[in-house]
Parts: sequence; C-alpha cells; structure tokens
Amino acid sequence: MTPPELSAQVECGKGFKADTGTLTLSGGQLRFSTAQGVAFDLPLAAIDKIVWHWYSFSAAFEATVAGKSYFLSFMPRGAGASTRFEALATARSWRAAIEGRALPTGPSLPFKILMLAFWFLRLFLMTFSLLFALMTATDSSAGNSYRILGGIMALLLVIYIVLFIILGVQSFRTPRKK
Repeated sequence: MTPPELSAQVECGKGFKADTGTLTLSGGQLRFSTAQGVAFDLPLAAIDKIVWHWYSFSAAFEATVAGKSYFLSFMPRGAGASTRFEALATARSWRAAIEGRALPTGPSLPFKILMLAFWFLRLFLMTFSLLFALMTATDSSAGNSYRILGGIMALLLVIYIVLFIILGVQSFRTPRKK
C-alpha cells in the first residue's frame, strides 16, 4: 500500500522553545522544513525509530534520524479545545499513514467514550429534573398553579427525554460496511 500524501503544521522541540515547520509525507518520503531550511528529507524506511508518546495522547511523536532526535507535535502550544481535537485527528491520520495502515474514518474511541459519558450525564440530569417535576405535580400541599406547572414540565421532559434517547442512539450507531 502506498502511503497517502499528507502535509501538516507541526512544532519541533520540547519545552518552551520549539521550531514551527511543515511536515510532509509524499511518495514514501518524510520531509520536515522550517523557516531556517529543511531539517530532514528521507524515505520512511530510513527513520531509525519512531515513538508515539502516550503523554501527548499520540498527538506527538519522536523520530530518530541518523542518531538525531526530533520531537514533532501536531498539538500547538496553548491550543483550545477545538484545536486539540483537530490535532488529535490529524495525528491519528499521520500515525496510520506512517505505519502503513488505512487512514481512520470517524472519531476516535476515546472521543466516542467521552461523548457517551456526557450523553449519560445529560440523561441523568434530565431524569432527575423529571422526578422533581413529578414530585411538584403530585404534592398535595402545593398550590394548583404549581401542580399544573409541574405536570406540564413533567410532560415536556418526558417528550424531550424520549427524543433525546432516540436521536442519541441513532448518533452512536456506526454505519456498517456493505
């Protein structure tokens, strides 16, 4: 399988000072160039060692080329949440390409787990609100207006929870390959 053609802005270096440059994968050649010039341009097979670091959530790797180590990060320093997710997706594609695998499609497993946990948290909070509305609607010591509002709120929450579950289950389904 021929590696795909990829290009991305990366930071090279650890600590506070890092060079920003462009990492390019084309025709099996990996090239890193900065404003100062080309740091390396070589075939993937010529790289001595590549380590994808767990502490960067695999958004960075360290490549050893001819005894020299390059720490390349797809995650820019001071990145916001949306930029972090983009960097993680970019790094996933790069890792697959460098390792000779097919490029990934869809969100990563940790992202799916995070979204599922958030989905259950929202469902729990809506169910708690529904119980509170039902308690208000059935409280004989509450005034009629509070009981009516509690009943209306409970009805709206039931409709909302049912729609939330239906739409949520559909969004978590993975399309099957035909």
